[in-house]
Amino acid sequence: MGDWPSKLELTADRFDQMDGWDLLEHIGPWMMSVFDVAPAESPRSFQLAASAYWIWADVGNGGLRQYLRNSACGLPCAVESLRLLKRDNAVDILAQAIALLPSPALLDDIEARRAFIETERVSERLSALDDSFWEALDDETFPENLAAFARSHRSDFEPYFAGGD
Repeated sequence: MGDWPSKLELTADRFDQMDGWDLLEHIGPWMMSVFDVAPAESPRSFQLAASAYWIWADVGNGGLRQYLRNSACGLPCAVESLRLLKRDNAVDILAQAIALLPSPALLDDIEARRAFIETERVSERLSALDDSFWEALDDETFPENLAAFARSHRSDFEPYFAGGD
């Protein structure tokens, strides 16, 4: 895997003790680097956690339009990651958003996807799904649920903890 990933600036004790929100804010951006460097070589738990984190961060910042307009990192495993977190309604709404694309090929072609999403009709339809999607994610419990998932795969994170405990 070369240089990736760098060490977390986090000890094992802090990983275990931080509340869900703080843990996600700490490891979320680090996990997203999975999609910048060799995602297939990273532990599946990183791929799933990073995918869920990316959706949460992008939709929380700018809705489904932003998520799909940006690189939509983690999209290949987005459904699986949301299902693992018991967010089946969010999966259904994400499927509705993806169904607006005229071809699955747009999932892999970011420039064509951006151009299509920027059309007024599509942008408005995506915006109409935002509130339902955010409610289905349940921002009150999502950070703790995702942190619990990460902790359940602690052994995947252990090689990247800083220093000793």
